[in-house]
Amino acid sequence: SLMFDYEIPPERIDVLPNPSAIPMDMVPEHLDVKESKRLTQPMRLLFVGRDGFLKGLDIAVETVQLLNSRGIQAELAVCSRNNVDRPNVRWVGTFTKSDPAQLQQYVRLYQDAHLLIHPARYESAGIVPSEAAAFATPTITNDVGGLSTTVVDGVSGIVLRAGSPAKSYAEVIAELLNEPERYYRLCETTRCRYERELNWSVVGRRFVQILKTVASEQN
Repeated sequence: SLMFDYEIPPERIDVLPNPSAIPMDMVPEHLDVKESKRLTQPMRLLFVGRDGFLKGLDIAVETVQLLNSRGIQAELAVCSRNNVDRPNVRWVGTFTKSDPAQLQQYVRLYQDAHLLIHPARYESAGIVPSEAAAFATPTITNDVGGLSTTVVDGVSGIVLRAGSPAKSYAEVIAELLNEPERYYRLCETTRCRYERELNWSVVGRRFVQILKTVASEQN
């Protein structure tokens, strides 16, 4: 939009992925992905989104149903305002991050999940994939809004084509289950991307440097 609608040269544009909103002191310094993300059935999927329709909750639920219908045991934890009553789906409600006890419960969801499923219909940027990355949890999403910036395909998750159906999500998840080493590598690169780009310490330093550069040019 900046380049095509406002004709801003690309060299004048800096892009900062939306970083995790989880306090860094709650994120473990080191993770053994083969231990913390041991790939077993049932596959533990996580959905996080206050507005279920905009974030594609129905697609996430259908994905879990498809996996189980194909003989792949899968469970979905739903962190949303929208209550869901379906087989293999567990609704946990929403959490207030300013409450230490609730924040700890919220963090546990990311720690326990094998994958974050985020089939959003609309997303300007997305914080939850960055939060998941803090715990080496890759995100399965689609190329809507800024999601292909927040999630780098093949690095911190899998980015499907915009508007992909539940079938596409189920196929990708089944492939990862059948290729555990690929899944573990994805967990490792997901965590590395959090350390390099998706935390406020790194983003804060980059933002300050951008401001200094702009101020120096103006002077």
